[in-house]
Amino acid sequence: MKHTLLFLFFYSFVLVCFSQNTKNSINYFSSRDYGKGLEATNRACVQDKNGVLYFGNAGRIIQYDGTNWNYIPVKQQSAWLFSLAVSNNNIIYVGAQNEFGYLAPNASGKLNYISLSDELDSTQKIFSKIIRVFALKNIVVFQAEEVIYLYSNNELTTILPETSFHLSFLINNEFYVRQREIGLVKLINNKLQLVDGTECFKNFGVFSILPDSDKNKLIIITREDGFWFYDNKTFKSTPIITPDSNVLKQSEIYGAIKLSDGDIAINTLNNGVIIVNENLIIQNVINENNGLKDNVVLALMQDYQGNIWAGLNNGIAQIQYSLPISEYRNEDGISGSITSIINYHSKLFIGTTNGLFFQSDNNNLSKTFISFPNFTKDVKSLCIAENNLIVGTSNGLYKINELNINLIDNVEVNSIYYSENLKVLFVAKKNHLILYENVGKWNKINEIPEITEEIVRFEEDITKIGSDIWIGTLLQGVIKLKIKDKTNYSIEKYNSLDGLIDNTWALPFKINNKVVFSQRNNLLQFVNEETIKSQLPDSLKNNPEFYRGYFDLYNLVQNNKKANMFFYLINDTKNKIYVNLDGDIGFFDKTNSYTWNTNPFCLSDIGKANVFYNENDGICWIGGDDGLLKFDENKSKNYSINYKTMFTKVSCGSNDSLLYSGYGSCSIKSSNIDYNFNTINFSFAAPFYEGQDKTQYSYMLVGQDAAYSLWNKENHVVFTNLWEENYVFKVRAKNIYGVISSESSFSFTIESPWYRKYWAYFIYFILLVFIVFLIARLNSNRLIAKNKKLEKIILERTHEIHEKNIELQTQKEEILDSINYARRIQKAVLPDDDLTINWLGNHFIIFKPKDIVSGDFYWATQITTMGHAPLTTRGLAPLLIISVADCTGHGVPGAFMSMLCISFLNEVVLKEKIVQPNWILNKVRNMIIESLKQKGVSGEQKDGMDICLCVYNNNTKELQYSGANNPLYIVRNKNKEQIICDKQLEHNDLVLYEIKGDGMPIAIYESMEPFTLHSIKLIEGDTIYLFSDGFADQFGGPYGKKFMYKQFKIALMETQNNDLVQQGKLLDKKIEDWKTFVNKDNNRSYEQIDDICVMGVKI
Repeated sequence: MKHTLLFLFFYSFVLVCFSQNTKNSINYFSSRDYGKGLEATNRACVQDKNGVLYFGNAGRIIQYDGTNWNYIPVKQQSAWLFSLAVSNNNIIYVGAQNEFGYLAPNASGKLNYISLSDELDSTQKIFSKIIRVFALKNIVVFQAEEVIYLYSNNELTTILPETSFHLSFLINNEFYVRQREIGLVKLINNKLQLVDGTECFKNFGVFSILPDSDKNKLIIITREDGFWFYDNKTFKSTPIITPDSNVLKQSEIYGAIKLSDGDIAINTLNNGVIIVNENLIIQNVINENNGLKDNVVLALMQDYQGNIWAGLNNGIAQIQYSLPISEYRNEDGISGSITSIINYHSKLFIGTTNGLFFQSDNNNLSKTFISFPNFTKDVKSLCIAENNLIVGTSNGLYKINELNINLIDNVEVNSIYYSENLKVLFVAKKNHLILYENVGKWNKINEIPEITEEIVRFEEDITKIGSDIWIGTLLQGVIKLKIKDKTNYSIEKYNSLDGLIDNTWALPFKINNKVVFSQRNNLLQFVNEETIKSQLPDSLKNNPEFYRGYFDLYNLVQNNKKANMFFYLINDTKNKIYVNLDGDIGFFDKTNSYTWNTNPFCLSDIGKANVFYNENDGICWIGGDDGLLKFDENKSKNYSINYKTMFTKVSCGSNDSLLYSGYGSCSIKSSNIDYNFNTINFSFAAPFYEGQDKTQYSYMLVGQDAAYSLWNKENHVVFTNLWEENYVFKVRAKNIYGVISSESSFSFTIESPWYRKYWAYFIYFILLVFIVFLIARLNSNRLIAKNKKLEKIILERTHEIHEKNIELQTQKEEILDSINYARRIQKAVLPDDDLTINWLGNHFIIFKPKDIVSGDFYWATQITTMGHAPLTTRGLAPLLIISVADCTGHGVPGAFMSMLCISFLNEVVLKEKIVQPNWILNKVRNMIIESLKQKGVSGEQKDGMDICLCVYNNNTKELQYSGANNPLYIVRNKNKEQIICDKQLEHNDLVLYEIKGDGMPIAIYESMEPFTLHSIKLIEGDTIYLFSDGFADQFGGPYGKKFMYKQFKIALMETQNNDLVQQGKLLDKKIEDWKTFVNKDNNRSYEQIDDICVMGVKI
């Protein structure tokens, strides 16, 4: 009973002293994970060269690749496996109950157990269980209590003990074994030799031998007598006395391994895993009280990532030993969302929404943190002031001295801050800021009524005359409280007009002793008045409007996108700037160019981080909504360890025919695959054991894909209906730290189906030739018969077509005769050439119908009438009446309209003796409307004509003109008297005057005003031109454009010096040349698009 109590005392002492230093995260795996048909106990563990883990169970070897659990049966299904070893060529050797051997892949790569003990005869098979297996450089040692078997060059030899063997060890590729009643012996040249100076261990159970940092020494660990040093030079064994020796003895040591950081991990039978340093002082105890499911630890192994794997009496544990992070949650005594952290009197205090907690003392062994007695208030903020711990809660402001708590003031606190410089405690409550000082007790010294904003955070900037207290608010910008002493202060409030992004969250923090402000996606800095004044001219330095401070961007890291995210929380230390960056916990490393690093925190999830607290020994505490993190800056970890991606299974076809099953990496080649099995399944894994549930994969099938797939968590992919081709499947992984593994590939070939083989194509060709020949022969016979029938039909149809053609030709000739007759009629109604020469004198007429007959026409007559002022003043006056008109349409319809209009002109002028142009047009318009029954209703065809009509008195040289849409051109020497006109154009010595007609046709129209009369006094040498729109609208030229009126005017003036007959010929040639340009759309010259009629008369 006395010994039991003594053990419990030491055990409790160790737990208290060391469990608080580090709390390693532990992942636990039971038979529910690795196989319900397997035993809970695991007595051995090892990791192969590819990173795959193996555990010794009952009759089976368990495999784990970070994703999948598998097992490999051993010959005797009930035999316990006691030891596993990995050779340099990556062969797993197995020691079991009444059995030993190794694992070897079959043809598909799947590992099978190969027994070596079956090769022993009955005289050699003298063991009950192989308890240790070691793979030396050229030999494998299988150790039982009764015998040692040496396996080399496929041969087994035996070594028998003088008494019996206990346990064996491999140190620096040298094999040691304890022989009972003799001591430690060493394997030299396949023989055992006593190690001088180790006889003292003949009756002690040696459970581990480890190398020391001194290469000449070994550390020997016994269960009964603690630690020993063995000196290879002096051949002496010396016991090591440590303050923890009794604890280790009571824990029942079962084994130990040397860790990569130089510490030693000891597995025990009743105290879990004990970590001791190089001085053999206990650093940590990992047992049932802090996360280990079982205190009986039968085997230990450290993986390539530096974490410890433990084979337990009940399951398997992964201890995240290499991580510099400890996690504390509800089971460690903390509840609620953490709002503040502080170290007071060497004790860590945690403020949460559920109260106040502090590190446990020796009086509480089950929790790391305990609740402050009778204090469950919602803690908003903590600070140390005047040797008091000040606690701000939603129910009051408190102080703690030692473990006594007293109410300072009954206020609802949002945030508190103590200024050592001012010796003032700032307390923010809702819409108020209160100042306190300690004069034996805490008294309120001031309440600042100007600040009514909701305060969320304080930061202090010490000045020469006092302090600037920067205050961050919830929605009202930033406040600067400038304090000289406790009662003398000034206030400046800043908002979006002063450079803040908006008036939302504005949080002040200190980085490199400079106050910065976090707002949404930017850090800001304040440019103070002194800085602005130094940049102003002297005339503005005394004007406050010009030197008010403002906020500008603060560049923590140049060209880093992370610097443009929301800094919710910042804590600046000597080497790191800890940040809650838009929800991600990490730090900017000052020692490495401010590199952003989240790796230490990738495996931890405490919700939103609310507070950072840094201690001077390199420990950073991080409090969040769902727990507490402890980050040890002094513990280094390599996050860029190389690892592999491996194929675990490759199969083909719908029945999942196996191509490969194992853990192959790098390059694997497969034989050709039949086309009927062209569905290929790939399974793969990446043996990386930190955040393995977040490992992602990317792959590419060369021969089908052009690039790697997007990263995803699926470790299985299926390719269906692959075409015959040579393929290479490549896969790689990316772990939680963003490190990409080495690439592995699987090469295979899909064979062509039989119907796409070369000989099949040859048969297809022969068949095709035969079928083509047969079809051609049948078609030939069919076509011969059909041709005969068609010839008869063609003869009949040809005869019918010939008769139809004769009929159509007759009709065409009759129509053409009719049209030609119409042309003769139209020509007959036009003025006779002799008359026009007699009437007009020096003139030309270009008359070019688009078709046989024309919708354009020219008309002239001479009439002698009495006293039609203003053309005549006395006696009989010979009047020349000329016009050019454009009737609606062209061809036959236009010709009908032109003849109708000519008859109306004849009737009005010759019969009714109306000779004033505007009266003539008014009369003709009425006659057209009446004869065509035009009503002016919507959709009605508005047939009519555009016309230019002139009446000329040869005696007085006076010209009267009226026009319907068509203008009159007069060309005169520019030195002569000018003519009143609408437009004019000069060219050389000539001026072309344009007199516009009325903008309405000779037909019914929206506007039916009387036509306007224009009177012009002509002089000798003037030339007048009447025309339709056909000339100017004709398409042609090099760009397929219209001829246009401007070019028409220039052409009239360029040819002016010629005889008018010659001018007419030149104009006719110009328009014909314009049409002869090739149209790029149809590669032909341009067709005439409208009737053309131009008349020129020389005065």
